[in-house]
Amino acid sequence: MEEMIKLWLSDKNDDHKILKCAQQIENREQTISDLVTALGPHLTNTDTKTRIDACTLLSNVIHKLPKDCLNQGELESIVQFLCSRLEDHYTLQPVVLSLLLQLSSADNLSGENARSIITSMFKEVHIQTCMQHDRLKIFQILGTLLDIHTKDVITMGRDFLYQYIQVIDGEQDPRNLLAIFQLTKNLIESGFPLFDLVEELFDVSSCYFPIDFNPAAAGKKSTITNLDLVSSLRSVLASTKQFAQYCIPLMLEKLESDVESAKIDSLETLTACLGCYGKQELERYLSSLWSDVKREVNQSSSEEIENGCLTFLTSLLSNLSSWPVDQKSEKATDLKSFLDDVLEDCVPRLQAQSDDRSKWMTGHVVLACAKSSKIACSQIVTTVLPILLQNAQSKSPSATLAGQSVQQSALDNLVKLTAVCGQFHFENHPVLKKKEEVLTILNEVALKSENEQLKCIAVAGFASLLKLEILSNNELTELASVLFKMINLKPEPHLRGEVLSVAGYLSSQHPEVAKSHLIPCVMRRMKDGGDESCFDVLASVCTHFDVLKLVLGFIMERIVNTKVDESSGPLLHACLESLQKMTSSSWVGNTEVEYMALNLVLPLLKRCIEVTLELSVPEQCCANCHIFEGISKECASLPILKSAAIVIRNVCQKLKPGKSTDLVIQLIVSLYNNSELSALDIKSDVHFTPFHPKASPLQTRTLCFLPATICALRPNIEIPELPELETKLLNTCLHCSDQPSYVFAAKALSSLVNKYKKPSDPILEKLKSHFDTEPNWNLKSEEDKMMILTLLIWICKALVLSNHPDSLIFIKNLLFWMGDDSVGEVAAAGFDIILRESNEVLSLSSHSSIRLMHKQRFFLLVIPEIVSSFKSSKNKTRQTNILTALSHLIGHLPKQVLMQHFKELLPLLTQALHTDNTQLLKSVLSTLFCFIQDTTEAMTPHLENLMKHFLRLSKFKQDIDVRIKAIQCIGVVTLLPPIVILPFKNDIVRHLLSVLDDRKRDVRTEASKARSEWFLVGT
Repeated sequence: MEEMIKLWLSDKNDDHKILKCAQQIENREQTISDLVTALGPHLTNTDTKTRIDACTLLSNVIHKLPKDCLNQGELESIVQFLCSRLEDHYTLQPVVLSLLLQLSSADNLSGENARSIITSMFKEVHIQTCMQHDRLKIFQILGTLLDIHTKDVITMGRDFLYQYIQVIDGEQDPRNLLAIFQLTKNLIESGFPLFDLVEELFDVSSCYFPIDFNPAAAGKKSTITNLDLVSSLRSVLASTKQFAQYCIPLMLEKLESDVESAKIDSLETLTACLGCYGKQELERYLSSLWSDVKREVNQSSSEEIENGCLTFLTSLLSNLSSWPVDQKSEKATDLKSFLDDVLEDCVPRLQAQSDDRSKWMTGHVVLACAKSSKIACSQIVTTVLPILLQNAQSKSPSATLAGQSVQQSALDNLVKLTAVCGQFHFENHPVLKKKEEVLTILNEVALKSENEQLKCIAVAGFASLLKLEILSNNELTELASVLFKMINLKPEPHLRGEVLSVAGYLSSQHPEVAKSHLIPCVMRRMKDGGDESCFDVLASVCTHFDVLKLVLGFIMERIVNTKVDESSGPLLHACLESLQKMTSSSWVGNTEVEYMALNLVLPLLKRCIEVTLELSVPEQCCANCHIFEGISKECASLPILKSAAIVIRNVCQKLKPGKSTDLVIQLIVSLYNNSELSALDIKSDVHFTPFHPKASPLQTRTLCFLPATICALRPNIEIPELPELETKLLNTCLHCSDQPSYVFAAKALSSLVNKYKKPSDPILEKLKSHFDTEPNWNLKSEEDKMMILTLLIWICKALVLSNHPDSLIFIKNLLFWMGDDSVGEVAAAGFDIILRESNEVLSLSSHSSIRLMHKQRFFLLVIPEIVSSFKSSKNKTRQTNILTALSHLIGHLPKQVLMQHFKELLPLLTQALHTDNTQLLKSVLSTLFCFIQDTTEAMTPHLENLMKHFLRLSKFKQDIDVRIKAIQCIGVVTLLPPIVILPFKNDIVRHLLSVLDDRKRDVRTEASKARSEWFLVGT
């Protein structure tokens, strides 16, 4: 042990010796007493530095020991020794305090030892003269001992509290203050008696109120914020009711301050104090509190102070509501008396036929009081509601505050007051007596007023009344009638949305009213020639299962009985859009989904198939198909099929394993795989061959329903005949010439490959073989290339999302196509498709396999191939397309990933600046801006070349965004060391002067900023 001590004292950086000694003590090969004995000559040495080194060694060894390593006897001897060391030279105290801080949390430390530590620190350490970090250690020791040895500390009684108050008095360092506030709060909450020192403890804490700590103003860096200190002090002041007699007067005094932050802090502190203050503490201050709050509400120009006052008022009344009531006393309760005082001040202002700020704030005060409790709300409503009803009937044109008339202000407060009532449950509802008058006014405003704001308030009032559940059936029917009439008036979009929202809520709570009145009214209007907007109304009221069944049947009947052509397009789209809204609603549960699977998905699919069979001859289809003498890409049926697919997908995404799901899958697979029209009870002489390359495009386009059905299901739902289905989809992708059809097939196949990995391995092998063995790609037509490329892009996306090991094989094939003159640009755009989120397939909503960080992995996988392909290629078309693909790639990646590959990317990005492709230039300039900002030193060798491009592109005529981004890059270059960029200063300042004449203001603004930054270079 002595040898180890000598070695360490000769080399204090040798932690190996410390660790070895600690291990010996932990393994009981040595004891801590052995270490102290061995250190004896050093601990008693006359040289202070030697004693400090010995204590430091002891501290380092104990620091390496587990908390439970030392037994109680060892700890007692160490504590006694350390307490005696506190009497030594003051330079030893920091080391001793560090060691005591470690020991204070030891498991075997006794309560007697804890008291000894506290007594010795208070007696021997002149705490207020210590350095900041040493004072912090003392506060941390006290906090730890208080937490672990609470009962023992409490036994120290008044002496401890007196010494503690002296210790913390006058502390100024924010780090120590944070520890002190937490310690004081813990001390009070532990039940420590405050004896006759309540005022003294309050004074040493409250002297910091209000805290105004701003380290930035003093030029200092700090991890502690003003909010941290304010919150900690507030928790101290609100920790005990014994502080009330001192705290409340202090807060009232600070409320009269001219400093806004002090007022806000006072209000928030008072609000926090209400959590522990009761009748005894608050009763004598109620009048003063209301007077000060009233003054601030009426006079303050700060919204924060107003909100603070209202929040405090709500909390105060909530506190008053909990005060005990003397049943024998005839005197009014404290709550009622206080509310009477409030209403005495508020009622005259509410009755006044003016509309100034005072009246507006009075309304807020009344609402804040009503929010506090059920009793307060009842009293407020009983007194104030008649006044608001009277004013709501007024039509005064005055509008002196925020454009509000007397009527609008009263109506707004009335609606908000009824909404507040919805927060409580009343046996005898206070609004009940006046509900007829409220309804009458709301109905009149909703139907007769020309003010859109008033109508919106009235609709909000309808919602509030519905939530109160006090309306009778007749009144609900009348309300439904008013809502329908409002819809017929064709209001503004915002108001219409509010009306539909209330109609939906009415339907969800009272479906019988919607079924018997609201929906029949809408249906009658549609039969009388109503427009397609009625379908939106029907979708909005579908917020209950019973209503959904009724509406679904009606809409499906209209779809089935409507012939598909140009004239019926708007009607069918309106029907399908309403179905989309219904199927995507958040309230739809498993019961509703199963119902829609059988009564919406299958009938809608059946109707779409029937339509494609009827319109297989171009002359019988739409005008576009007749003109082109074939099924056109602009065929009227295609948008309808896509909209129907969205409806079906919304349902299938929500389906769970079960009999209904199995039935739907079986019927769909039979229809497509086996061409069995009987699966959906379709009777037609035309054969249904959706996978046949030469079939009518209308039939092959029905493949859009596969991504919406089979591909939208959860992966744990088994798909029968999956290999056969995939083979047919592959054949369609490779041989069908109709562009929409092979796109649908590619999406469906990619989704199946993504979800069902093992069953899809044969398909992937076929694809790899096809790309490897197919000769003469250049001899194929552009149409054939597009078919193959579309499939390749979507397969790549499926594999990348799931991190499939074969991803790179297909990506290399995609890079190969970038050298093609006819489809190279499409291949480059494929990178955007791969990384961009898709709503149809390969999405989380469709339960696809999407791995975390797949974009980053794709980047790491493909960037070496991109760099290699670019360097090895001499074909300019190929190089341009590779750069375009790179721009799509970096556009989807976080900046941190790109920074790690700065060296590989920079040559490619610099080369990309030669192009005139605006999209590519914008992406590259944005990336270079980030590079310059974060890797300033690495950019220095390339600066001259880059600046030439930036200056040229700052006058790029084709696109304003390119000019702006180029100028931003010029400006950010000023972050580089002045010695590097100073040679460019004159040329750039001169060039930017000419850019200030640009015809676009945004460009001139950026040029002005950049020129100012360059002017300051070298100054």
